[in-house]
Amino acid sequence: MRNLFIAVELIDKQVRAILAERINGKIKVHGVENEELSVSAVDDNGVLINHTILSSSLSSIVKKMENRAVTLFDNNQVKTKKIFLALSCFPCTTFEETHTFSLNINQTINEELIDALLNSIPPIDTPNKVVKRIADISYTIDGVEYFDVQNRKGTTLDVKSLMLSYPKDMDVNLDKTMERCSFDVESHFSPIVESRVYQYPLIDDNANAFVAIHNSKSYVVVYNKSKLIHCSVIPFGWNDVFNDLKYFMLNDDKVKQSENSSIINQISCNSLISNVLKAQKHEILKVGREFSFEVQKLYDVIFARINEILSFVNNELEQVKGNIDNNITIGIVPNLFQDYICEYATNFFGTPCHSLRIDESLLESMDNFTYDMATLIGLSLEMNQSSFEVIEKEKEDKTGEEEKPFESPKKETKKRGGIFGSLKGRLSNIEQTLFTGNNDENND
Repeated sequence: MRNLFIAVELIDKQVRAILAERINGKIKVHGVENEELSVSAVDDNGVLINHTILSSSLSSIVKKMENRAVTLFDNNQVKTKKIFLALSCFPCTTFEETHTFSLNINQTINEELIDALLNSIPPIDTPNKVVKRIADISYTIDGVEYFDVQNRKGTTLDVKSLMLSYPKDMDVNLDKTMERCSFDVESHFSPIVESRVYQYPLIDDNANAFVAIHNSKSYVVVYNKSKLIHCSVIPFGWNDVFNDLKYFMLNDDKVKQSENSSIINQISCNSLISNVLKAQKHEILKVGREFSFEVQKLYDVIFARINEILSFVNNELEQVKGNIDNNITIGIVPNLFQDYICEYATNFFGTPCHSLRIDESLLESMDNFTYDMATLIGLSLEMNQSSFEVIEKEKEDKTGEEEKPFESPKKETKKRGGIFGSLKGRLSNIEQTLFTGNNDENND
């Protein structure tokens, strides 16, 4: 049975998916599909609000991937059992929580026991928030701290866990999405899975921060000694930078008096920002045939917003500095403006910021890889079960057989890993691969 997965990411008004296979511990991409949504399935903060639109798009994507998968399964018919969905939203953040348990001296401490103990604690339930455990940071047995407690014994166990808080509407609408789909949907937290595909600079055993500025939001993920200790979503990104620029230009006196001001709304975000950053500050930038702007003013608008985003990043980093022994090394993901951002961020934080690069050891081939697939590749690394069930071709001639009476199939109870909750139990892979680039082929 081939280990093939459908990994899907919901981004604003777009659903992006890949058909991926794990081969000898590496990910091979067999196909990419994108669907534009007529109506966004998420609100301005990325919270899922339209389960009808999402379920319809997921079903469409799955059908396309099934058609691709048929040839990979020797032309046998396939049925999708499960897909893996990456989501993020604001407000969404992590915090630490410690629980203490008394043990029998003869009890062997392992992951199963820890899960059972923590699952016995009543969940934190509020009208608007969901709180779930996504990783364990450390364990203390009879006063001695360990990062791995497999097969140890003791009388008192302290478990320090990382908890994730996010809007309850995400879970509610995911459940409704599941009800409309013929397959299970296992959800994961986009910042964490995306952070897995990059190599981090190891400097004096520093903690490592992953910083990604995307279109509608930005991510901050922090690891200490390969352990996930913090994650958050910032509700600002490149779209905000672009909107600031448009607002500035549309309020220019010459633009307001012109009948051709619509050209400002037609320009590309990437091209405009790129042209501003590449120009000298004293130059004049032409926009179309009619308008011109001082580069210095445009530059100031861009970095006023970037400064705000980095201020939020700094606030997140300040929250974890008390929990680590050394400094935090900051890595920034590649994008069109990476060199400028790394230089600016280095000055902003007063410490070197490094350009992160893809960990090529995770991929069977780099031929089809683009950086906008990073989250989907990271999602594929988390998978422990094929998305497909193979329905083999009938080998016998059934002609002339008596037709059996129709029986309605029994409705299966779907199990969703829970938004982001499914990360627990798979984050151990991160500890083995995140900073070394090595893959554990036994996880297939």
